[in-house]
Amino acid sequence: MRRVLLVALFGGWPLLGGCLDFDALDADPAYCLRSVHAGWSHTCAGTRDDTVWCWGHNNAGQLGPSEAVARPTPARVDGVEAVEELAVGDSFNCGVMQDGSVTCWGYNNHDQLGRPGDEVGAPGVVPQLSYVRHVAAGLEHACAIKGDDTVVCWGLNDHGQLGDGTHQTRAAPAPVIGPADVIQLALGLAHSCALENNGTVWCWGRNAEGQLGDGTTTDRSSPSQPALIDDVVQIDAGLDHSCAVKRDGSTWCWGLNNNGQLGDGSTTSRPQPVRALDLADAVQVSAGGFSTKGPVSHTCARAGDGRLWCWGANVFGQLGDGSTTDRARPTPVRVIADAIDITAGATHSCAIRGSGGIWCWGANDSGQLGDGAFEPSLTPTASLLDCSSFTDADQGP
Repeated sequence: MRRVLLVALFGGWPLLGGCLDFDALDADPAYCLRSVHAGWSHTCAGTRDDTVWCWGHNNAGQLGPSEAVARPTPARVDGVEAVEELAVGDSFNCGVMQDGSVTCWGYNNHDQLGRPGDEVGAPGVVPQLSYVRHVAAGLEHACAIKGDDTVVCWGLNDHGQLGDGTHQTRAAPAPVIGPADVIQLALGLAHSCALENNGTVWCWGRNAEGQLGDGTTTDRSSPSQPALIDDVVQIDAGLDHSCAVKRDGSTWCWGLNNNGQLGDGSTTSRPQPVRALDLADAVQVSAGGFSTKGPVSHTCARAGDGRLWCWGANVFGQLGDGSTTDRARPTPVRVIADAIDITAGATHSCAIRGSGGIWCWGANDSGQLGDGAFEPSLTPTASLLDCSSFTDADQGP
């Protein structure tokens, strides 16, 4: 469940999570892909021509206004143009447009599209919201950073995940109490986290598994600070766990750990941050997961040189190590050694390779791997989205 900047540098803090760095991008003048984002059972990509392409599950119109059938091949989302940043939630998506407005589409059962109305919504602008520079999406809520560095949230608020001091679901953006000078957001099942420019993290919402990191299991309807962590450059939130990359390249996670998704070698849940083992040079972390008959979560990380690791639940092969064995510590992903973006969804993972194209692995029952089939893959497989799909692919950056 991702939620991350495409490209950002704020106050000297490089946000490399969920984004591309321009050095890697400009090394290939034909490169067309900006970012990849995995949801529950669908995947979307942002492109250099500011369009959005999605594939996989389509029960709620998350692939755009089209027939509600799963698509195993990428297709352009109609009605979504000039998208500078993309966020993918459980079964809905939001994008920051070039004019600073936010457009959302897909499932709207708790007004997570930022407007009241039908349970399924076509792409539409979130009213009363402008000058936005970053958006994030969770299970059934969304948040955005405005131009003044403050945060607003909307959608389901049963655990206080909107951070406005209440438990009232909101169809319109409501201000979050507390954090200022925010540069990144990360949203999970029913909790939210924010990263400030000074490397400080704040979290709020559901905390039954310690996913807020404040040493308790008490829900918070306004932000609190995870204990014992600072100097953070990137964050992400999964089902019921949260993770952060520090400036020194170490990766820290907290919350639910039933599948080993915290990466500390155990399956003991932690209400305070613990360091993931064997990782010393991470620049990006992505946390995913889902819950039907029980919580299933995994986490992936990317090193600056393009290597990938994943850990946690692996029943669908979402760790990409060629097995279906859960891992309680980071395990190298096969095939890929040149990644420039990584995303962990519910039961699958995807990466953009420096050599071009999007590669995915794990569950594929809805075509979320984008390879034209519905068969799972225990190792990365190439999706059918590449620069030849775009009319301006030959124009370069």
